[in-house]
Amino acid sequence: MKASFTSIVFSLSLSMGAIAFAQDVTPLQGKPNLPPSDAITAAATAIAKQRQIQNRLDFLLAPIKSQDDLVRYLATTPKAQSPLEWLSPGAKQRLLASLFFNENGLVSYDYADLVNELSASQAYQVLGLFGAQRTMGALKGIRVSNEADRLVTPPVISQREMEDDHEGFRCVGPHNCSSYPDMICMTGC
Repeated sequence: MKASFTSIVFSLSLSMGAIAFAQDVTPLQGKPNLPPSDAITAAATAIAKQRQIQNRLDFLLAPIKSQDDLVRYLATTPKAQSPLEWLSPGAKQRLLASLFFNENGLVSYDYADLVNELSASQAYQVLGLFGAQRTMGALKGIRVSNEADRLVTPPVISQREMEDDHEGFRCVGPHNCSSYPDMICMTGC
């Protein structure tokens, strides 16, 4: 059975994240008398650093970082190979119309149709086209029916963890998010 590019990238990114996390917490090993508060702070710092590395990797591997990239992707990618084709024609059109790019890549999109029509792992692959997998936490109520869905669905995310991504807002200009249901205004707006 041939593995898809997406599944290979997903596996690679998980492996790289695990390696980065292991490197970050290695200095904690062999320090049994480390005060609990210091250990918690060190672990939180390591997790935040690993999250930054994962987000950067997701962006670097994303084939669509601009409107021009989107036009090129739609023109050259066979429909049978595009996760966008899992959406109904109307949902695909609404999603594509909602995408907002700037020099930082995708900074806003409407997630309602992803939640209504796709499983979590399918939505993850669609978001992977844009390097926006980190926003899976905004897709509340998305269908989770198998192990892949469970692996890509983060536990309930606190507002602090999403502080740079604003659920229920849309990027309307540089550093300017405006209230808008079913949208997310992402870091880099």
